[in-house]
Amino acid sequence: MDFAHGGSAHKRFHAFWGMTGQMCESNNGFLALAQDRPLAARGFTLIELLIAMVLLALLIAIALNSMGRARDQVYVAAVQTDLRNLVTAQENFFAGSDELVDGPRYSDSLEELNFQPSRGVEMQISVEGTGWTARARHVNRRTRRCAVFVGGVDAFWPAQDEGVIACGDAEDY
Repeated sequence: MDFAHGGSAHKRFHAFWGMTGQMCESNNGFLALAQDRPLAARGFTLIELLIAMVLLALLIAIALNSMGRARDQVYVAAVQTDLRNLVTAQENFFAGSDELVDGPRYSDSLEELNFQPSRGVEMQISVEGTGWTARARHVNRRTRRCAVFVGGVDAFWPAQDEGVIACGDAEDY
């Protein structure tokens, strides 16, 4: 056979037994591959199906992990937003309370501040002397806590710098 010039004058058929037990023919002089077989004889092997299933499971695991992290970020963002809004509410209350007999003060009550945390956010406020501190967490992410403080007060963990909201995992505390 002359492969370089397209073969000899006689027909070049090569036969082999396919996976189905039926004889498949190829007229190119080489072994017939699965894609050379007729459409009715084609199919996926078990290993091809298993590989496809493993790849699909891997993609689903990656997607679920990403969604879980995104959901946690949303919970922490809600807590941080509520703490920022609480700082504003406390400063407005402090500025409005300077006409009181006792002088200006911070509130130790969310109701007195007329402040409603976001759904699922739990908050705690503590007022000491000339300052206050607050901590918050989301009910769906209980191990992650955020805190802030203003003035001379023993701050809730993990707050370290005045007026700056800090977050940390409760296992680190």
